[in-house]
Amino acid sequence: MRAITAALTCALAMSSMAAVAQPAPQAPAAGAATLTVNVVGMRNSKGSVQCLLYAGGVGFPGKPDKAVGKLTVPIAGEASTCTFLNVAPGDYAIELFQDENNNGKLDTGFMGIPSEGYGASNDAPEKFGPPKYADAKFTVTGDQILTIHMVYAGM
Repeated sequence: MRAITAALTCALAMSSMAAVAQPAPQAPAAGAATLTVNVVGMRNSKGSVQCLLYAGGVGFPGKPDKAVGKLTVPIAGEASTCTFLNVAPGDYAIELFQDENNNGKLDTGFMGIPSEGYGASNDAPEKFGPPKYADAKFTVTGDQILTIHMVYAGM
C-alpha cells in the first residue's frame, strides 16, 4: 500500500512540475493571420486529415519535424478544414494527407506509392516524385482561405 501511495505522490508531483514547466503562450506576431485550408475530394470519411505548414520551404515535403504548424482534424462528409492561427506574414507551403487508419503517417504500398490520399498547396503536381516547393509556395499577407484537392494514387 505504501508503494502505491508513494508512486501516486511521485506522479502527482511530476505532473505538477510539468504544468509549471510549460512555456507561456506567445503573443501573435505583428500582422499575424488566420490561414484556413479547405480540403476537398476525399474518397470517404474514414480517419482524419493531417495538415502540415512549412515556412520558407524548410522541410517541405516529407519532413514533419520541420513544419511550423501541425494539425489533425476530423473529416465531415468527405471534406475537412484545417485552420492555422497567428501565422506570420511570409512564404509557406502545405502538405496534407488523409490518415484513414489514424496511425499518424501516410501509408504507402508497392514502390512507396501512397495508399492514402494526399495533397499540397496550390494543388502542386507530383512529377515523378513529391511536389516541389516552388509549385506549392504561397504568400501570407493577411487572413487567407485555400482549397486543396485530395489526390489518390492510381485514381
